[in-house]
Amino acid sequence: KILWGSRIRESPPTVTYEEVMRDDSGVLRWLKKIDQFGFCFIEGIPPTPEDTEALCRRIAFIRETQYGGFWDFTADMKHGDTAYTNLALKAHTDNTYFTDPSGLQLFHLLSHTEGKGGQTLLVDGFYVASILKELNPEAYDILTRVRVPAHAAGDGKWFYKPGPSNAGYPLLTLDPRTKELVQVRYNNDDRSVVNGLAGSQVEEW
Repeated sequence: KILWGSRIRESPPTVTYEEVMRDDSGVLRWLKKIDQFGFCFIEGIPPTPEDTEALCRRIAFIRETQYGGFWDFTADMKHGDTAYTNLALKAHTDNTYFTDPSGLQLFHLLSHTEGKGGQTLLVDGFYVASILKELNPEAYDILTRVRVPAHAAGDGKWFYKPGPSNAGYPLLTLDPRTKELVQVRYNNDDRSVVNGLAGSQVEEW
């Protein structure tokens, strides 16, 4: 795995749509970059939902959620979610209200002819965690232990929370055997009430 900071913008991991769609060796190059860096840009995708969906299916099936399988959307508040607004979104991970959040997502800006904004913000959570562990191991330890409840209820007819209880998951999840970091969950917009902690613990957290 390769941890990265802001300098990665000088040469981000990238493949072309043509090579991925041409044969499986292109898919392998794409997957290797995702495995190494946690993300990969794809150049030359035709700006249509159909071609974007076909690209997704080069890796695997598309997971169904409350939003559907593959879908395109705009800032029309069709769902009560910040993704359907024109608000600038700070660094976060998606699906913290799922027991098993999406492992891989593909975003494709199909059209941006008017207005402003729309920039993509990418952060290597594992890199951030490694710095925290080195500079403040006590804080790192707290974030691996304190469970953060999360939920999604923006549409009124749905209420999603991670099971089997609403205790949630730590911001940093470690492998129980190796103690290596395996998952980052961070989304203040999905966070529920943090309870069950003593006042001193809340302050530390």
